Amino acid sequence: MSVFSDALSQLIDSKKIKVYDMIRYLEVDRSTMYQIIKGKRNPPADSQIEKMADFMLLTPSEREDLLEQAKITRLGKNIYYQRKGVAEFMCGFPDPPENDLQEPAKFSRNQDWQPLGVTEDVPEEEPILYLPTEFDVHRAIRGMLRKEAKKENGCIYLQLQPGENYLFDMLRSIIPEGNLKVVQILCLSNNDEMADEHSLLNIQYLNTIIPMYVRSKADFTAYYYYDNVESHFFHNNILPGMILTEKAALLIPVDYSYGLLIKDLKTVEAMNNLFEDSLNNCRELFDVIKVNMMDFSQVQNVNDTVTNKVSFHLMEREVCLFPFLTKDIIDKYLHPDIPGRDMMAEGLAAMLQSNRAMLESENMHIYFTQEGLNYFADTGKFKELPDEIYIPLAPDDRVMIMKELKEYCIRGTYRMLSGSLQRLAKNLRLCINGNMGYLLFNEKDSRVIYMFFTEPSLLFMFTDFIENVEEKDFASNDEAVAVIEKVCRQMERDEQSPS
Repeated sequence: MSVFSDALSQLIDSKKIKVYDMIRYLEVDRSTMYQIIKGKRNPPADSQIEKMADFMLLTPSEREDLLEQAKITRLGKNIYYQRKGVAEFMCGFPDPPENDLQEPAKFSRNQDWQPLGVTEDVPEEEPILYLPTEFDVHRAIRGMLRKEAKKENGCIYLQLQPGENYLFDMLRSIIPEGNLKVVQILCLSNNDEMADEHSLLNIQYLNTIIPMYVRSKADFTAYYYYDNVESHFFHNNILPGMILTEKAALLIPVDYSYGLLIKDLKTVEAMNNLFEDSLNNCRELFDVIKVNMMDFSQVQNVNDTVTNKVSFHLMEREVCLFPFLTKDIIDKYLHPDIPGRDMMAEGLAAMLQSNRAMLESENMHIYFTQEGLNYFADTGKFKELPDEIYIPLAPDDRVMIMKELKEYCIRGTYRMLSGSLQRLAKNLRLCINGNMGYLLFNEKDSRVIYMFFTEPSLLFMFTDFIENVEEKDFASNDEAVAVIEKVCRQMERDEQSPS
């Protein structure tokens, strides 16, 4: 039996379906149908499953569940949930800090720390404090973070698994008064461990860690090592997690339900040394490059690193229009007042030439959304360059570029996303270029962050995802062309109509 055949059999029994009548309705071989029901054959095509659903009068949720069980059976549970997890990550990626609705907390200098249960008559040099409740632990965390945030050069070491939202919410909310370094060591699964029935541990950890790079005001770096996470952290391990600063160490279980706060300075110093020694046995989870888009030499260096002629996949909400720009367009729209304008124009022209050469390659695959296309049509802006260095393109030049884009949609080089992937996050690009991959997102002040995958299993997950986007998640080439033509016609009408 398979998960699909189990689900199908349960529906047949619960709805009292006569299999022979369904076979006649589907116009399939009787033997084939019984082998599918018994799990001795793979599920049929989705179109046949849709017909089964029609015959059995399934509700929308029952229909969706049956199609999902078919996909799990075809792909295997781990690959299915791996791809689903990456898709959810791509759609749920956080916006940069300036778009946060909630104002980050700033710790005041007159807010002194006092863990719950510690009163003024308890000496500060008390070497070990037992924190009996989760509330005590949370208050101790607030105190440790507050003290480090007030320093000119604060430092917080974390040796624990991502997952307890309170700590990471606090870390993302801090506005340090000086420089604050946060270093985390985490254990990645060395197999396909599931966090629960429907998600892989390593994807779940990624969802917790990434907002630290995007939103945190601290300088955050994550390091990893491999182990069996479930047995290492969850099987009768009393205090497997640690939060460490220069003056204190907090030991906690995975659920933060109690803890030991160590304030003996010699012990804490030794623990800091052990943590730093442990880093030698770990690797950085990402190779992070922060680029100021106003510094064109940085832009050129990174472009040389990420541009080559091997298989290239790019997925983002916006449309990657940089390859369609020309030297004339650059000369026309590059802002006249930016420093070093002539040198920047020359450098951009060279980059355009190399990107155009890649565009002609059959190995280039670029995925975008209709919303991203509409953004360019409405504003004349594109994400590859900061707004400060160019003037938004005039409508006639937008139309010209979109008409050229249409030709590459016909070729299949550009594909417009459909289905759930239309909801790609605004602030994220995924690029897989041969055996290299990175996430790219914007910070404020014209900076972008390239996060190159260094951990092999994460690189594999994202490569597998982008190389195996299902056809149902794309608009057809004809549909994409029709959308572009409609947008162009509307813009041309708008230009011709009187103001």
